[in-house]
Order: sequence, then structure tokens, then C-alpha cells
Amino acid sequence: MSGVDDLGDAGAIVLPSTALALVILPDPEVQAGADAPILGQQAAQRLIDEALRCGFTRALAGPGVRGALREVEELVTGDPIGSAALVVFESAVVHAALLRLMVEHPLEPGERFTLYDAAGRPTAWFTGDLASLPTQMPISEEIAWPEEVGPEDLARVVYAEDRRRAEAIVRRSEGLGALGVALWSRRVEGPLLRRLAASGRPTAQIELLAVTLAAGSGAWVLLSAWAGAVAGALCLLLGVEIARLLPALRRLRRASEPALVADTLVRPFGHASFTAALTYALVAEEARSGAADLVLLAIGGAAALFSLGQARSLLRQQPAVPLDLPSAVGVAERLGIGWPARWRLPLAIEVSAAVAALLGPGLAWGVMVAAGLARVWRWFASPSDAAPTASDSGRSRETSRSR
Repeated sequence: MSGVDDLGDAGAIVLPSTALALVILPDPEVQAGADAPILGQQAAQRLIDEALRCGFTRALAGPGVRGALREVEELVTGDPIGSAALVVFESAVVHAALLRLMVEHPLEPGERFTLYDAAGRPTAWFTGDLASLPTQMPISEEIAWPEEVGPEDLARVVYAEDRRRAEAIVRRSEGLGALGVALWSRRVEGPLLRRLAASGRPTAQIELLAVTLAAGSGAWVLLSAWAGAVAGALCLLLGVEIARLLPALRRLRRASEPALVADTLVRPFGHASFTAALTYALVAEEARSGAADLVLLAIGGAAALFSLGQARSLLRQQPAVPLDLPSAVGVAERLGIGWPARWRLPLAIEVSAAVAALLGPGLAWGVMVAAGLARVWRWFASPSDAAPTASDSGRSRETSRSR
């Protein structure tokens, strides 16, 4: 919509449009397989949802756009639009910060610019006044990028190799950050999050899967000590990793429903189950003296109880009980041990237990016991709260009597 103020001989001043439309055109260059969903959602649908959240007033789709899109008006070539618009290919992925800048800084009616991605391909066209739906993507001079955004904030997914850049933009747009240089991030975290997002399963089912894998890891040990220790360690590792990725999955899906099980509880429950089962297997299947079995049972049981204690403090929201596991990277840095970024592991305990299980359940038990005892160190070394004064004690007694 344009506002016009008559100023006599000075002519008229045409104000920037207060409406901003997202116009999606088909991309004729997309190769087979490149139009697959990006982190669980079609690129055009993700762009529509993000643009409307950032302040675009409507979303329009031209003839030939692939897929069934929500919250979009379907037009034919030549249909009137009459407002400022961002014309994009259906294969485009655009960072939310760039979309917000377009809403906050509209163009004058006579201005129009082409936006190229990092590969130098025309990806979008931004104009202050679009009269009607174009037949193809218009081309104008390249936009002068501001400091905060640039060509790396949009991508046109034409070939399969473009998907990695598109996923990186989606991750940064959702506040998930880049994958980094660690092999674990690139070989495990990235592919697993991609599979979870593309599965289409309800988030609650994935939460239940993580709990089942982690808490059920001890059941494998009861079936077979050696092979079960390996299978249980792998289940524990997978369950804890899925739980760790649940917050990122919820952000990608914009899930608003409450969690079926808090993802922070999966790890301590899994540790307790796996440690208790390994302790039972060691006590029951190897010939030792009664005193040695009693010592193993006491140590393993204490480690399992400390893991359950952390779960209880998380459930009861007791931050004053510091039973969290210390960071392996932090401990290594304090000890002066270099830990290359390429080999950093977010789940060093679970990975160590899986490797140790290949050599026998006893070594895996040692790793889990060390983790369980490490939980209690922060609580043991933390300073106690200040002793209550006499007046505080009196008030506490009066409160107890009143209840």
C-alpha cells in the first residue's frame, strides 16, 4: 500500500509500503534429491514460517512450486500483488536475521536488488514495489550487504552438496550454532539430528526411545555378561546422545508441548541401571571371596545410588545438591592436559564405557563406578551453608508448631 501526500508543484511523495510479501517461485535448476527436506522440513515451508514470524504480512506461491505448503496463497502469473516483496526460489534457505532486517528496513518503491548466495547464484530479489507475480526471477544489481549479514546467510539448494550449507544456516538461525571441527559433531551429532528431524515421529516417541535405551541398558548385561556389556554400553551411549539432542530437535520443530521426560534425567537413570547390572554380573558370575564380593557390591551400589541421587535432585529441582558430573574437558584443562578440539567428546564417559566393554565387563564397571563417585565429589567438597542463627531456629520451630 502506498501513501501519497499532495505538495502542489513539488509533486508527490510516495511512502514505502507497509505490507511485505514473500513470493516463492519454482526453481527450474533443482537436481533430483536436492529438494528433500532440510532438517525435517521442506525449505519453502521453513522459509514461509520464518518469514511470517519475522513480520512479513503474507506468503504467496507461484505456479509449479513443489509440495503442499501451509499458510500460503497460490497465485498465477500476472496476478496483482501491489506491495513490497521478497521474491525467492523454492529451494532457498534464508537466515532469520536477514528476514528481520528486511521487515525493519523497507525499500523505497523504486528500489530493487538481487541477493546472491555464497556460491554466486541469484537466490532472491528484494523490491520496494511488486505490481504482479513475475513469470521468472527478476535480476537487478546486487544488494550492498550490511555488516551483520552477507551471502553466507542464504543458500540456494540446487545440488545435493548444497544441503550442508543450508543446514548450517538453519542451525545458526535456530540458535543451535555450527557443528564445529570435532569428529563427534560431524560424524555422530549432525547425522543423528538429521535422522531424528526427518523421522516425522512425535517428539514424545523420541523422548521415550531415549529413556528406554538408556534405562534398559542394564538388561543386556543380565542376559550375557560380556556381550551384554557391549550391547548395554552402546544402548546407553545412543540413549544419552538422543536425549542430548532433544532440545535442538524441539527448536527445529518449534515444539511447544511439555516434555514427556526431562532430557537431563536420561543420563543419570541410564548410569544407575548400567552400573547396577554390571555390579550384579561381577558379583554373581566370578569366583571371589565373600569379602571381595561385599566390597564390589558396596562400591557399585554406592555409584548407582549417587546417579539416582542426581536424578532425584533434578526431579525435585534442588540446585543446592551439586551431583552433576564434572566436564572431562574442564578437568583436562585444569590438569594441564591438552585436548585437541578435533577429538573432543560431549559424552566421554559413555564412549569410554563402550570401548572398555570390548575388553570385558570389569573395565566397563570401573568406568561407570568412577563416574558415579565423581558425582559425589562436588557435593563432598562444596562449602556448607551458613549455620542458622538462634532467631532463625526459633522462627523455624514456631513455623513447625503452626503447621
